[in-house]
Amino acid sequence: MPSVVATTTISPQRTGAALVLNWTYVDGTTTIAIATNYLGTSQWLGIGLSLDDRMGNDHVFVCQRLSDDTIQLQRFINPNGHSYPTLMTADSNLGGIFQIKRIALNNGVAYCEFTLSNFINTADRRKKRSVSLLSQSTQYIVLVAIGSLDSSNSLVQHFLTHVLSQTIQLNQPGIITINNFEGSVVLIRAHGIIMLFIWMLCVSTSIILARYFKKSWPTRKICDKPIWFAIHRLVMTFAAIMTTYRVYFPDINAITTSDDDDHICMNVTCMFSKTVASV
Repeated sequence: MPSVVATTTISPQRTGAALVLNWTYVDGTTTIAIATNYLGTSQWLGIGLSLDDRMGNDHVFVCQRLSDDTIQLQRFINPNGHSYPTLMTADSNLGGIFQIKRIALNNGVAYCEFTLSNFINTADRRKKRSVSLLSQSTQYIVLVAIGSLDSSNSLVQHFLTHVLSQTIQLNQPGIITINNFEGSVVLIRAHGIIMLFIWMLCVSTSIILARYFKKSWPTRKICDKPIWFAIHRLVMTFAAIMTTYRVYFPDINAITTSDDDDHICMNVTCMFSKTVASV
């Protein structure tokens, strides 16, 4: 089961979309084609077939654009969302025989096409496996991840992830088109900007009000509350609300992976502490 074949010439692909994922099914064989214009030099794009919308227990097919602009295609499994994916071998026997059909780079569009066939599994079904067997009759949620390659062309952790709303079933034909991945990037940047604004301005302002204006404005009140306390509570409540932007919308455009659980817990803790401080 080779992971690299000679790069071939292909006809011009659709360049208006960031990713086109196309699959067909004929006589027990599934053919999957990945075309993307989002893949830069020394980068990889992975298509994960998952039973849920989080990394872990997944079958992953990775199209890589190496430092010399050649294309490489490999099959991995991701038994745990926190661990490095495991390269599949010919005797892995985890569902379907993986065979590269064609890979190419044309006008900035990376093209990776492969087949999955012979899904009959003769291994002991009672044997404990790191991931579930890949099946042609199961509906999978499609996870897309993009990352960089290091100097030895090994995968580096992804910098962008995306969960597709459309599912895939390997014994039924279909096509998925993503025009751009900017939604995920915008949300991540927005979260970072909001958190900087909250902690550098709002929280600092609240601390200064409580520390220095409590004695300066002892009698000045608004709505029967000391004015310093009213402003302090308002600012801290605003900070708590803005923190929930990340808590309540963690999976929009798949900016969250299983590695982000600690991040979300920290957001909840910060939100709780700010709420208590504002009361």
